[in-house]
Order: sequence, then C-alpha cells, then structure tokens
Amino acid sequence: MSGKQMNSSYIDQYKTISSRILELQKQLDLLQNNLSQSYDDENFTIGAAAKLKLEIQQQQLLLDKISKHLNFE
Repeated sequence: MSGKQMNSSYIDQYKTISSRILELQKQLDLLQNNLSQSYDDENFTIGAAAKLKLEIQQQQLLLDKISKHLNFE
C-alpha cells in the first residue's frame, strides 16, 4: 500500500470514528436530558450514560492513535 493509500485509509477510519463519537455524544445528551426530567429509571439512565462516556473515551483514544499516522500536506 502506498503512503497516499495508507493516509486515505487512516482518514476514512478517522472520519468513521469521529462520526461515531458525535453520535454517542448526542445519545449521551438525550440520556442526561431524560434523567433531568424523570427519575423513574434513574439507575438505568446513569448506567447507560456511564457506558456511553466510556465508549466515547475509547473512540477518542482510537482517534489519537490514527492521527499519529496521518500526514497533513
């Protein structure tokens, strides 16, 4: 694989993960909004929010690793 192809592959991965992080953050916002409006499922909502935060952190770590391989020209 040439350098440009590898860079393109990393850019595609970067875009995919960035989109996933934005999606997760929207879900987290919704959960936090629901939590402030209703206490019926508080434990479930807190658990789900914690899970989303963890996945966001993991995705951000992947982005950091990928960005080290990107050469912006």
